[in-house]
Amino acid sequence: MPTRRQAAAGLGLGLRGAEARGWCVEGHATVRGVATNQIRAVTFRPVAPDPDGDSEGGHALLITLDIAEPSQLLGFLEEVVARFKHERLAGPPDARFMLITLIGEVSATDFAQAWHASIASDAPARALLGAMHQADAMHGDVHGLISQASLLVG
Repeated sequence: MPTRRQAAAGLGLGLRGAEARGWCVEGHATVRGVATNQIRAVTFRPVAPDPDGDSEGGHALLITLDIAEPSQLLGFLEEVVARFKHERLAGPPDARFMLITLIGEVSATDFAQAWHASIASDAPARALLGAMHQADAMHGDVHGLISQASLLVG
């Protein structure tokens, strides 16, 4: 197994001493200072109208989040909410649905509570969210769905 300095040097970081020691955890090189919470993917998908006429269809905004540091969720949500506003404004005008998929250690219920707190004083985010027919957070792992919660303010 490489030393910490070798691991850091292998990343092309050119660090020495204490700096290099902080860049290796359990034999794996890591990058200190890079957020471990990240927006993995953002896309729009068409949604067909409901044959019974209950839903008019449109587009769904799909956001996938990696949440490896639940303690940093509130700060990370600033980035997520900003991205939501940008994508919603730049995306299809008939985007009426949103699904945020959570991968990591945060339940959908906890995420929804933090989301509501994060947009409480953000009038544009609340307005964009209020125009949606459905907006949910789903927490999953490799085995499937763990929890689901609505992001709509009700």
